[in-house]
Amino acid sequence: MSTGIYSRKHNTRFWHVAIPKTGSQAILEVLKSNAKGRRIGYPKDPDTGKTQHHIPMHQYEPLFIEDRVYKSLSDRKYFFTTIRNPWEWHVSSWLYHKNKNKIKMGVIAGQLDPDDHPDISMKPDNDGWIEFETSMEERYKGLDTWLDWMEERGDKRYDEWNCDRNSVVTYVRDQEWWLNTLRVNSLVVFKIEDHDEIKTFLKNELDISVKEIPVINRLGFGDKTKTYLTPKLKDRINRLNYRLIRKYGYEID
Repeated sequence: MSTGIYSRKHNTRFWHVAIPKTGSQAILEVLKSNAKGRRIGYPKDPDTGKTQHHIPMHQYEPLFIEDRVYKSLSDRKYFFTTIRNPWEWHVSSWLYHKNKNKIKMGVIAGQLDPDDHPDISMKPDNDGWIEFETSMEERYKGLDTWLDWMEERGDKRYDEWNCDRNSVVTYVRDQEWWLNTLRVNSLVVFKIEDHDEIKTFLKNELDISVKEIPVINRLGFGDKTKTYLTPKLKDRINRLNYRLIRKYGYEID
């Protein structure tokens, strides 16, 4: 979830850009647990009124302008986010959605009860939803087919943003796409692996002191990175996220 919290030091609100599968739930928990009376803000879709989850940078402005509090992003908000080792991120994203799709296909086949999986959004009576999930089953077949789909969609702009859309659409954009800053004046990027740097930032900029960054929603998919990464797939991800890997000093090991 994209979360805002007021910084007394800067007299402005800092917003956490929640990139999927990068420890965003852990950051949310830290902010909520250490608000110290400060209101936690959640951007909402002006049309539906629903809280927005995992909002890409370029979609903040219309949401905030509609909020009547912010006139633009140019001079009043600061943003921070976390990124993750790209090889782990791709494997984790793929296995996460592959697992969810397996459950959904079980529901479609009548083998599973959707009420037993309340954390997964399902529309078993919707023909469009059934068609989409059925088509995605082939995409999840292997990491190579998942990367095929990511590259296929990688150069297409995602202009429409609706929190009712299937969340998998957002996950097929790699982390670099999520880091698109456009007109914001400040974006601080942390590697989720660098807990000390994150804790220093939280203390110095947001007056939040924590001993540890908690581990939340850890499913262990990223731990299987080396199991699934063949030399060919390893090189492919290296090419796909070359700039991110070089800029932030990531290595496969």
